[in-house]
Amino acid sequence: MDSNMTWTQQVNSVTQKAFNILRTFRRFSPVLSIATRRKLVQAVIMPVFTYGDIVYHPGLSQALKKQLHRCFKSAVRFVYGLRRRETSATVRNSILGHDLPTNYHIRTCCFMRQGYDGSLPEYIQDHLVRGQQQRTRTFVVPRHTTTTKKSVLIAGVSLWNRLPLDVKQKPTITAFKNAVRSSDRY
Repeated sequence: MDSNMTWTQQVNSVTQKAFNILRTFRRFSPVLSIATRRKLVQAVIMPVFTYGDIVYHPGLSQALKKQLHRCFKSAVRFVYGLRRRETSATVRNSILGHDLPTNYHIRTCCFMRQGYDGSLPEYIQDHLVRGQQQRTRTFVVPRHTTTTKKSVLIAGVSLWNRLPLDVKQKPTITAFKNAVRSSDRY
């Protein structure tokens, strides 16, 4: 985060690392199968995108979100051998099972589920207050002074509270992720 409370340096660092890795991979792409390229992107490039994303993604401007998404689309193009101007829309979901913005929403919801279960570190857990009605499994939105919901706790609580009750009550994290993914209300 810089002195203006933006994440420009973080996003620039993420995209630069991802593009540098892609540049290295492209040298070997003629001898790599699509399955191998997909596994390389999943194992090497996606951790670059997901490291700390829960913290910084809610505070990103639309331009920074687009910058990350363009970089992700470049990784998809590498996997399928698409040219720069070719669309990746039909195969974009094959890397993560969904698109990058959807991945951020799912990861934030999983983070909030950990908060509801009480398994986050105490310094974070202290800021999460459960709603008065236990049957709805909601959080009280923390006090904040901005309307843009730039904090992970504000954005996360809002996402969590909008989830249907049957999704929140899934017994395992895998079932929860699948339910969030198929839910159209995140």
